[in-house]
Amino acid sequence: MLYLTFLGYKGGEIIKLVAPVDGDFNLCGWYNETAGHLYNNKAYPKLLITDWTIPMPTKLFESSVCVKECPKTNALTVDFQPTAKVPTLDQDQETNDAPDW
Repeated sequence: MLYLTFLGYKGGEIIKLVAPVDGDFNLCGWYNETAGHLYNNKAYPKLLITDWTIPMPTKLFESSVCVKECPKTNALTVDFQPTAKVPTLDQDQETNDAPDW
C-alpha cells in the first residue's frame, strides 16, 4: 500500500485531488480538452456555493461555480464560469438587495 501511494504521488497529479469542483464537475483552476468534456477554468481557481438553503449536503455543491476571486463584500457582480444549474448570478429582483454570499 505504501509503495502504491508513493507511485501515485510521484507520477500523479495530487493537486487535482484537492481542486474545487463546480456543479458541472469541472475542476476550478484547470483546463481540460477531453473529447465530450471541454472546459477552461484556468482563470477561475476558487469555488463559490451560490445556494446555502439546500438541506442535503450531497446536493449543496450542485449550485457551485468557479470564480476568479471570492467576494469580499456583498458585491452585486462576481466574475464566474456559468454552469448548467447556475447560468447567471442575479440579485433578488423584488427587494433589490445584494446577494448574501
